[in-house]
Amino acid sequence: MVSLTSIMNTSLGAQRLIATAILIFFVSLMSLTAYFAVSTFKSNASEIVEKRFSLGRLVTISELGAALEQQPSQPIADGASQEFLEGTNEAVILAGLQGRLNSMAKAHKIEVQAVANLPIRQRDGIRFAGVAADVQGTDEAVHSLLFDIETTTPYLVIRKVNLRSVSVVNSRQKGPPILLARVEFFGALSPSLEAEVTQ
Repeated sequence: MVSLTSIMNTSLGAQRLIATAILIFFVSLMSLTAYFAVSTFKSNASEIVEKRFSLGRLVTISELGAALEQQPSQPIADGASQEFLEGTNEAVILAGLQGRLNSMAKAHKIEVQAVANLPIRQRDGIRFAGVAADVQGTDEAVHSLLFDIETTTPYLVIRKVNLRSVSVVNSRQKGPPILLARVEFFGALSPSLEAEVTQ
């Protein structure tokens, strides 16, 4: 190891070179320390955001369960069916599906950005009418809407859902996460309607 006395006895140029090398070493050490500190902060920030999403989902499930227990059962009107969508023709039924979606979205303060009818599908001898919609709202509201779609009558089945966050990923972000959801759901058409259409 070079002693301080040996350094002092070297030429002025050598002393400057040694001083420059020491300065570069400490600057590099400080830069590396700052880099690792920033990386750790970003990693922690991302982890916090993920935990917020998970917590939001858990809170939603808990609140929905409590709301379902408190909600009184609704009697089915005479002539109504729990299994099949009601309507004089497919156009009327699809319009009714869009109306149901809009009503449920409004109840949860969700913005319906786009809605469209899907082609009639047939499965196991039963035809299904469906609707696709792009909706935007808080994490809790979107999950509540999906829950309502699959628990109201006549029964509806969600076949496809794409969720993505439109919130800024920032540890200082305020308010609940905002989701953009693309959802496709279907309901069964009455066999009697099918007979009328296919005759």
